[in-house]
Amino acid sequence: PVVVGQILDVSPETTLVALVYIIGALIIVLTFCTLPRKSTEQIRAAYAIILSAALTLYVFPAEAFAQREYFAALFALPMVAVFIGHAQCGVWPPISLRVIATVLAALTVAIKPPFFALPGVLIFCYYLWRTRGFAFVMASGLFVAGLLSVLITVATFAWFSDYFGLVWTLIQDVYLQAKSHPLNFIIKYEANAVLLALGATILLQIKQRHSSAVWLLLLAGVGFLVAYFIQGKYFNYHAYPPALLIFCALSLAIVERISSLELASRAFKTVFSLIYAAILIASPCLMYAGMRNNNPRMSDLSWTAHLENPTVAAISPIISTSFPFVREFGGVWVDQTHSQWVAFFTHVMLARGGLSPEVRQAMIRHHKDDLVRLLESIERNSPDILLVNISSRDSWLIAQLKGIKPSFLDDYLVVGEEGILRIMARRDLSVARQPLK
Repeated sequence: PVVVGQILDVSPETTLVALVYIIGALIIVLTFCTLPRKSTEQIRAAYAIILSAALTLYVFPAEAFAQREYFAALFALPMVAVFIGHAQCGVWPPISLRVIATVLAALTVAIKPPFFALPGVLIFCYYLWRTRGFAFVMASGLFVAGLLSVLITVATFAWFSDYFGLVWTLIQDVYLQAKSHPLNFIIKYEANAVLLALGATILLQIKQRHSSAVWLLLLAGVGFLVAYFIQGKYFNYHAYPPALLIFCALSLAIVERISSLELASRAFKTVFSLIYAAILIASPCLMYAGMRNNNPRMSDLSWTAHLENPTVAAISPIISTSFPFVREFGGVWVDQTHSQWVAFFTHVMLARGGLSPEVRQAMIRHHKDDLVRLLESIERNSPDILLVNISSRDSWLIAQLKGIKPSFLDDYLVVGEEGILRIMARRDLSVARQPLK
């Protein structure tokens, strides 16, 4: 996006959004071409899936847009369509479509191995039960997708060999250990949206003719949902992959149920349609509410008037405090990280307790190392601007930094403040000598 943006003279963000929209459109077209359309019923089903996917991809993702999870859900669609095509027609789609679907499925797994292999595992189990044989594994491209995902993962680790140094240590000691309370999903809008759609879809399948298309979409979504619970972070964007597949399953299940009510009274069909239309609308709306970033943004940028590409560092436990806000005033990062996520995770886990002595000692060590690293970076790089998160919920971070080095902010003055953002400029900058509005 950066290179293309420079060539076209547009911002990297605009370029990224355009590329994601184009990739999404191409994969939606690919999925539509892969789905069977030999009968009126199949055509109706294909449009139900595609329209639901398009709405979920382009209208409801909010903060999940262009995240890894966004692409994982998008890339999984064609392979599910391959199985739907065979299940409904008894013939596999053209080899060219299966090859593309295989590559995209491999990328899905490689985006977050092994978690995103779970949709493929559930589809494998379903089709093994359905066909009572293993021939489908090669014919569908599922085996090749699994093998290719392993090769991509290994090649990625080999290319970025530094991953097995400090990064892997932090992932192993901090990220994988830090999990939300098991029941916290109850208060998450996005989780409730997915569970509502899942429950409604299953209810629609009771006492109905078995719909292979609905169950394939549902099982793929459930695979992603299991990954959501295994990861245990309950980040809003982690719920996006199951949402896409399960919303498609719900849309198709509604269309199929309405079609089966041809002999029912008009009043019954109308009431039924309204109830499930409400569910179909409520689920994505809940999803969108959960995906939104509700952190206050800074609208008064008058303090940037005398700055040109200032160097910036962030003092915040969360990414959304500073990213992509820094680009609004042309800031240049001087640090390797945009937030103190290690300190945040370790702070939460240490406060919660219940850790083994070994894990607790590792958490304490990584927590202090992250704080010391930030202090050393500020002293070494002397950034022009500090973006400080002043949320009362996150006040512990400044307090602990001052506990290590009380004077670390002495060379900075507050030049702007709004919501949870406080802007501090180095004293020797002209902006620091302007009166604070």
